[in-house]
Amino acid sequence: MSQSKYSMIVVVGTTNRLIGGDTYSVDKISIHEKYDSTEIKNDVSVIKVSRDIKFNDVVQPIALPDEDTGAGVDLFLSGWGRLSYPGSLPVQLQMINLTSLSVKQCQNVYQNINPVFSSQICSLTKSGEGACHGDSGGPLVADSKVVGIVSWGMPCARGYPDVYTRVYSFLDWIKPKITLEETVQA
Repeated sequence: MSQSKYSMIVVVGTTNRLIGGDTYSVDKISIHEKYDSTEIKNDVSVIKVSRDIKFNDVVQPIALPDEDTGAGVDLFLSGWGRLSYPGSLPVQLQMINLTSLSVKQCQNVYQNINPVFSSQICSLTKSGEGACHGDSGGPLVADSKVVGIVSWGMPCARGYPDVYTRVYSFLDWIKPKITLEETVQA
């Protein structure tokens, strides 16, 4: 593995946080230039790894959405975030099925807490289930497409919606970054 100026690594091909998979160093992290950590807005980045990821039966690319995600859509979330807060990180990848809420429903819940934008997706399941610390940046999937990126919520799984960056809202920002990398490598 080549040296990287980033302390972060990308591991693919395992459901165990501690062992297995293939490791890639990070060459570049592109953070959205209008990212706002106060309002948690434009919470999206693209990571370039040091070498091409080898795809196989276990490791596959995921498609970007070709349409927006409305309310009532079946979603799938996976991650290694905490099982409770405070609490420990799981060794095995955790997965949960969710359903999207309308932005308006989410705004109503968070109206006196934090703004929710149309560039975000919300989901809510029963209390005790949902995203937690360590899930941030993870994929929210619908129909085998990454439609959201874990962004924020009320820690953790306390009956409030989880909030995700809406990938569809950032396609014009994401596509040139990944297309440029593909063109340079060709």
